[in-house]
Amino acid sequence: MEYKLFWVYILDKCDHAGIYKHSNILEKCCLSQSVTWEKALEFLGDRVEFVSGNKYFIPNFIDFQYGKLSEDCRPHKMVISKLKKEKLFQRVSKGYPKGIQRDKDQDKEQEEGQDKDKDKEQNKDTNNQNKDLLINIPNIHKDIVSDLNFVVGTNFKHTSKKTREHINARLKEGYTLEDFKIVHRKKANEWQYDNKFVKYLRPNTLYGTNFESYLNQKEVRSLTKAQQATAESYRRWKEKVENEPQNI
Repeated sequence: MEYKLFWVYILDKCDHAGIYKHSNILEKCCLSQSVTWEKALEFLGDRVEFVSGNKYFIPNFIDFQYGKLSEDCRPHKMVISKLKKEKLFQRVSKGYPKGIQRDKDQDKEQEEGQDKDKDKEQNKDTNNQNKDLLINIPNIHKDIVSDLNFVVGTNFKHTSKKTREHINARLKEGYTLEDFKIVHRKKANEWQYDNKFVKYLRPNTLYGTNFESYLNQKEVRSLTKAQQATAESYRRWKEKVENEPQNI
């Protein structure tokens, strides 16, 4: 009978997370001088499990009191915080077995998490190495700018500091020579015969932060040679008209 009362006492004195702090003095004062913690543990069996120091956890408390815990629920947040502090949250949320096995499973999960982190770091290092290799490809800057000059009919220099900085930034993001060639042709088709935008067919614009947008934009249909000739004639005529003095 005494130990049945002991169980009621523990349920009453545990905190909001189902953690009870054992105290011989308080227990004897509130219950009986004859009760002992050792016998209480024998009587309680699986109803409590050791946490650390004088702390014991009541496994069924959370399910009875709250049901399934949710971090989106404000009243649950303090409970979850307490359980995490005592390293019991995984025990509750994933149903780990009690005691030593619980600790082994937690250690295993931590090791797996560490392995995943190591893999991520290794993959990150590998990606960085691959990107560095792209930058160090012989003549990569020359090949990119030469292709732009060929497509657009310009004479930009691959040795320009700003141009190389833009190219390096894009190479570090994983773009390749073929990606630059695609951008050259897409933007040339779109801007080459546009009097307003033709001036933007340059490294500073094409290789800047909009490079991804240029690369992934839909293909603009190329003009036929006849259409190009017509567009060029119109451009020259328009320039001539605009530059002629107006008769008043």
